[in-house]
Amino acid sequence: MKSNYLSSLALLSLVSSPLAVAVESGEFCIKNEYHNQYISGTEPHLKDTCGFTEKWLFTEQPATGGYCIKNLATGKYLSDAFPGTYDACSAGELWQLEAQVAPAVQAQAQIDTQGQAVFGVSGVQTLSLEMEFNDNPVAIEMPVNAATPSFSETLYGYSASSIESLSVKFGSKTWTKNDISDRIPAVGYSAAIWFNAPIDSNTPITKMWLYVTDSEGTAELGGGACSASSCDLLGRATVEQQGAGPAILEGTLVINTP
Repeated sequence: MKSNYLSSLALLSLVSSPLAVAVESGEFCIKNEYHNQYISGTEPHLKDTCGFTEKWLFTEQPATGGYCIKNLATGKYLSDAFPGTYDACSAGELWQLEAQVAPAVQAQAQIDTQGQAVFGVSGVQTLSLEMEFNDNPVAIEMPVNAATPSFSETLYGYSASSIESLSVKFGSKTWTKNDISDRIPAVGYSAAIWFNAPIDSNTPITKMWLYVTDSEGTAELGGGACSASSCDLLGRATVEQQGAGPAILEGTLVINTP
């Protein structure tokens, strides 16, 4: 059986139904997110609004595990030879739905305040990061030889415009996206956050570099350091409250990409 993905027509979304949940059989408009237009059963096959000719009936086919997608206006089925449509639903007209889930990153570090009260807490406390990216984050790829000395691996940076939400917490203190200070690991390469792998790949992220700061204090998750022969991202996190406790507190950083 031949089975296709709607994403073969570019990034799509079903209006009034999130792709992250199973789609019940029913009527939907199919929006092409790149063009910001709706797939139509009549020419031209991309329209600015969703009218009758842009409505499709999704009918699940349990025997084959796919969906037939029938245009309400023409009665024809969306085909893999798009914009072609066909009278019947056969192998070339079977589709699967693929969820487009925005990438997310979490990180934690256990930090000892060394007997001092820092942001209202003392003892061993958790510095935490939770962040979500938008649906189409664009990476800035920095090759290893962009810096002198060279980095040990390629870095991937993302600007604040790729970040949907961000929260860094320690005790009573929370930093947000607005508190990010861009990092510059090499001349000509600036980004809000850096990783040692792309966030939308299957390669595990093990190192990062994020710096948040305001008038009350700073937090840095990861970092950059160079020896005489090479540079690398650091596997640690630090926090500092202005006018309280030791100048800089440090702990080991653990990164998760749920």
